[in-house]
Amino acid sequence: MAEPKQRGAGPWVVTGGAVALAVVHTAFPDLEIDGVTLALLAVAALPWLAPLLTSIELPGGFKFQLREVQRKLEEKSQQVETLATRVDEVERFVQFAGTADQPLQDALDTALRRFHEYLVAAGAVLDSPPPRVEVGRTDANAEFYVPDNAFYDGARGCIVLGEQLADDPDVALREYTHHVLRSLAPSLAGTWDEGGMAAAVWSGIADYLPCSFKGDPHLAPAAARRAYGQPFIRDLTNRRSYPLPAEQLGPQQAGEVWGALFWDARALAGQAPADRAVLAAWVALGDASDHGDKAAPAAMLASLEQSLGAGVRPLFEQRGLARRRRAPSGG
Repeated sequence: MAEPKQRGAGPWVVTGGAVALAVVHTAFPDLEIDGVTLALLAVAALPWLAPLLTSIELPGGFKFQLREVQRKLEEKSQQVETLATRVDEVERFVQFAGTADQPLQDALDTALRRFHEYLVAAGAVLDSPPPRVEVGRTDANAEFYVPDNAFYDGARGCIVLGEQLADDPDVALREYTHHVLRSLAPSLAGTWDEGGMAAAVWSGIADYLPCSFKGDPHLAPAAARRAYGQPFIRDLTNRRSYPLPAEQLGPQQAGEVWGALFWDARALAGQAPADRAVLAAWVALGDASDHGDKAAPAAMLASLEQSLGAGVRPLFEQRGLARRRRAPSGG
């Protein structure tokens, strides 16, 4: 329900002014008020009379369209407010467009450099330093940018972060991991777009390595809270397993199974051995002739068993990625 419209101060000012003039005229009947004085009084009353009158004509033939003047003044005021709002929006965008501010840029550069060194120590063969980070887009590829997403721009050799994700290093590290995995196994580069099991393994490793690096199974909690109102983007302590519903077969959703499996392997064998084994298994999968949905789990299992021992097989069985072996029957 609409609120009743409040009367302005105009009527009270006009009434009060008229009464005051009547009192003065009564008290001083001989007092003469010339045309100039009346004109000045009328001009002084203009701001108060504008809501009430359409026009006023002053001595000398000067006529004002009061409501028209008021309308134009209100339009100008609205334009000024709109311009001020747009300036604020531009300032907020510029703060995040192109590159991060220096403290954030330094923090991201430091995290990427340390993560790069970490991956090299885990056996990744990387012949170039980590890429630069850009927060926001101002170039021709701006249509790929949204505030709550991130991606690796291979054409420009940079990581692009949405401003809602920029202050969580996990996001930059995950995008860098995508680039690393593509370079370590070029034959698997097309599997991400195709989906399927190889893409799920890829996403699982991209979740796992940043989490292993920081020693926390929760991926990007700060970014998740800000962008999505959730405690984290993914949790590597989940108990998900195959078969998955059809709507959860995208790389990120299916990759949660693999990320959790790798985290379990880390608990079984230790951080450094698990990291090295996961990277080696990815390279071996890239070298295999078959990357299909049935072949990929078997290839990953064979490689991880070779690196970490037979203890990883139950992890695959629990996740529905390997058939359970029958116990030998008694003699």
